[in-house]
Amino acid sequence: MNLNYRSLVFSDLDGCFLDHFDYQFDHALYQAEKLQELGIPLIFNSSKTSSEIKSLCGKIGNRHPFIAENGAAILIPENYFSCLEQEKTSTPRYEVFQFSRGREYWLDCIDSLKLDFGRDFVNFHDLKLCDVMDLTGLPEEAAIEAMERQYSEPIMWLGSPMRRAKFISLLQLKGATVRQGGRFLSVGGNCDKGKSLIWLRELYTRQLSIKTINDLAVGDSENDLPMLEATMEALLIRSPSHAFPEVKRDIGLYKSRNFGPRGWTEGISFWLQRQNIFHGE
Repeated sequence: MNLNYRSLVFSDLDGCFLDHFDYQFDHALYQAEKLQELGIPLIFNSSKTSSEIKSLCGKIGNRHPFIAENGAAILIPENYFSCLEQEKTSTPRYEVFQFSRGREYWLDCIDSLKLDFGRDFVNFHDLKLCDVMDLTGLPEEAAIEAMERQYSEPIMWLGSPMRRAKFISLLQLKGATVRQGGRFLSVGGNCDKGKSLIWLRELYTRQLSIKTINDLAVGDSENDLPMLEATMEALLIRSPSHAFPEVKRDIGLYKSRNFGPRGWTEGISFWLQRQNIFHGE
């Protein structure tokens, strides 16, 4: 595979590469193909499950690593790197590196709070397939993939902001990391999109024996902040449902004018032109 390892793009999915309402990606596909032509890996870094991301990668022909469930696992295609020595597990076509406890542990933590907060939230594990389809707007096959969680649990919060804060603090006392995505709270381990991005980026630098990589992170929500603050530059995608999250960085930050995939294409195009990548590095 002919890769330009000196540049990487790490991208969230929902509300960025995928439309917030209908999950379509047609308006982002041309720019994704342009990255592929340029040899720049497009690495999805999402709260979605590995099943969901594998399915999307298959549809668009993406053969690069990806990060699932808010940094809980990194899946790397077999024989992609020659410098892999860390402990891992294997699935068909992928080597899997885990950074979180399993989902069952977090379900137990959530269940322990249901006596006091049971009316304030609903979580995926307690829902039927049709309920998940209604909450997310996903078609049946995609909703099934969304329910195949291994390391985290999505929660739809229904209560007040004050009770939400108390609920989160109690989960944190149990060791959970709780982050707000575009639709759901995500309850998982001591991992995030930024930590896993840094870990994966280090593999790229080792593979090519270089010290730095020109990387871009693309996101739109609070749970994207760790990766938006970990890369050389960051792109915020405008959301139709919430304001831009507050990124703690002074330089290398862009904000799209358009929403979702249109904003993604707009921002990636601007970044490529700014880096003069079309003319070679």
